[in-house]
Order: sequence, then structure tokens, then C-alpha cells
Amino acid sequence: MNSFAYIVELYRFNTVTFYTVKRPDGKTEADIFVQKISALPLFKQQFDELLAWMEYIGNSQEGAEQELLRPEGLCVALPPPATQLQSPIEIRWYCYWINEQNVIMFNGGIKTARTAQQCPNVKQHFFDGQNWANQLNEIEIFTNGQNISNLDELYFEY
Repeated sequence: MNSFAYIVELYRFNTVTFYTVKRPDGKTEADIFVQKISALPLFKQQFDELLAWMEYIGNSQEGAEQELLRPEGLCVALPPPATQLQSPIEIRWYCYWINEQNVIMFNGGIKTARTAQQCPNVKQHFFDGQNWANQLNEIEIFTNGQNISNLDELYFEY
């Protein structure tokens, strides 16, 4: 039997609305990510920086510009690429870019290997993100500014 996930609103800023995946059990991928990372005191500063980037992107005039998101196959991720950072951030939060005003956040973790595919912490989140991004590429997502206008109709295989 197939299980389906839905898209729900996560954070709304001045320019960008961030959405997330609501799992069949009712939990969201973003809530699981935030709980997991915020429980790691060694990464508190990096997590705070990651959230600051999200707020910056969400409130900037330009919104979620591609150069502020890290390319990760079919997905993108926060933090931005290393060229945008003052100090390294090892946390990866995978997401799907719809446009400059709408981004869907998945899950992630602490990247400890050169590539996401080699890292035991983020490998599954990376592959889930690729799978979901592939499915979302097949679905017609309609937006009106910061809103996904067909949000109630968006679901995909989990």
C-alpha cells in the first residue's frame, strides 16, 4: 500500500514562504530536522547561522535566488554555497526550489563526508529529497506570489 505525503506551510517571511513535507504519520520533515539539529549543542552556532540565512532569504527583496541555495542534484540545500559563507556550516537542509517566493523544505543533518551520498548522516535525506524533487517536477504547482494556490491538491508518494 502506498503512503502519501502532503505539502504544508512552515514559515512565512516578507518575500518567501517556506513549506515542508507532512508525512503520513502527521509529522513534518522540517520539525523532525529542527528537533534533531537543535538537540546537538556542538552545532548550535551553525544551526543559528542556518536559520539566520533562512530569515535573510525570506525577507530579502530578491527572495530565494538560486545563488543563495546550494545545488544538490535535483534539490537545493541550505546553507548557501561556501563562497557565500564567512565560516563553514556542516549542516545540510535539503529543499525544493519552486521559485523566488516559494521553497519546500525537506530534512537533513550534519554532513561528515565529502559528498552527501557518502555521508551516513545525510545520505538518506539526500536520496529522499531527490525522489521527492523528481515527483514534484512531475506535478503542476501553481503559485500566486508567496502562495501555492493548489496546495490542497499536492501530494506525492512517500
